[in-house]
Amino acid sequence: MLKKLYLTLLHILLIIMLIKSNVICLIFNKFVTKEIGSQQSPAYKSVLIFHKRREGNTPKQSVIFLGDSLIQGLAVTAVSKGAINYGIGNDTTRGLLLRLNIYDHSIRNASIVILAIGVNDLISYDLNKTKRNFQLIIENLRRKTNVPIIISGILPINEHIEYYKRNNRNISKINHHILNLATTYKDVTFIDMTQLLIDNKKQLKREYHIGDGIHLNKVGNIMWINKLKQTIKKIEHDNRKN
Repeated sequence: MLKKLYLTLLHILLIIMLIKSNVICLIFNKFVTKEIGSQQSPAYKSVLIFHKRREGNTPKQSVIFLGDSLIQGLAVTAVSKGAINYGIGNDTTRGLLLRLNIYDHSIRNASIVILAIGVNDLISYDLNKTKRNFQLIIENLRRKTNVPIIISGILPINEHIEYYKRNNRNISKINHHILNLATTYKDVTFIDMTQLLIDNKKQLKREYHIGDGIHLNKVGNIMWINKLKQTIKKIEHDNRKN
C-alpha cells in the first residue's frame, strides 16, 4: 500500500515538474529569446558555420546578398550569375550587424552588396532601434567597401494571415526612414516593392506569398528578382557613363 502511494506521489511530482518546466520554457521563449535574438538558435549557428566556410572562397566581383529568410530563400543567381547568398532565416538587423565582420573578404571584393532585412525586428524591437541598426549596418559596410549598396525595403505582409501580427504601417515607417537614410550616403540605392506586391486593401497579395502572409512564392520572387536585376543594370549603366 505504501509502495503504491509512493509511486503515485512520485508520478504526480514528475507531472508537476514537467508542467513547470514547460511553463518556464514558454516564458523563456516569449521574453528572453526576444532579447537575445534568434541568432542564438542552433539553426542560426548551423547556417553561420557554412557561411564561415564559404566566406574565404567567394570570387571577386560577386554580388553579395545579406538578409533574413526572404534572402535565404531567394535564388540569388537568378539576379546575378555567381551571386553569394548570406541570408539566415529569422535574422534581425541586430543579428546581421553582429555577423557582418564574418564577411569581410566577400564584402571587400564584391561588385555590389544587396541588403534585405528588418521584418523580424517588428516582432520584438522598437522602431527606433531598427532605424539605428540600419544606419550602423550601412556605416559598417561603408568602412569595408565603396561599391554600390542596394537596400531592398521591408516587403509588405498580409496582416490577415501573418502569425506574429506585424503590420504594414510600421513597415512603411521603417522603409520611409531607410529611403531618407539612403539619400545621405553615396552609392546607396533604396528600392521599394510595396506597390508591386499589394492588393487594393494594401495587403500582400495572396498570389504572391506561400500562404503565411510573409514569404514570397515563385511568382512573388520573380517580381523581386526582376526589380533587383533592373536596379543593378541601371547602376552599372550609370557607372559606365561616369
